[in-house]
Amino acid sequence: AGVSPAELAAQFGETVAAMVAEVTDDKSLPKAERKQKQVEHAPHLSPGAQLIKLADKISNLRGVLYSTPAGWDQQRCHEYFTWARQVVKALP
Repeated sequence: AGVSPAELAAQFGETVAAMVAEVTDDKSLPKAERKQKQVEHAPHLSPGAQLIKLADKISNLRGVLYSTPAGWDQQRCHEYFTWARQVVKALP
C-alpha cells in the first residue's frame, strides 16, 4: 500500500511531501502516457524534486542492470534505459 501525502508530511514535513507529490505519477493514466509525462514535466520540477527524480532513475537503472525484473528481455531493458535517459536529459 502507498503512503498518503498526509503521512509523508507528518513524518518528513510539508516540503518533502510536496517534492514527492511533484514526482508521483498519476496512476489513473495509461503507462505510456505516464512515461511521456515524466519527460515533459522533468524541466519544470523544483530543485529538490529534480534530485529525487535523478536518484530514483539511478536506483531503477541499477536494479534493471544488476537484478533484471522477471520477464524482462534485453530489448525491454534497452527501452527502459533509453526512456530513463530521456527523463534525465530533460532535467535542468
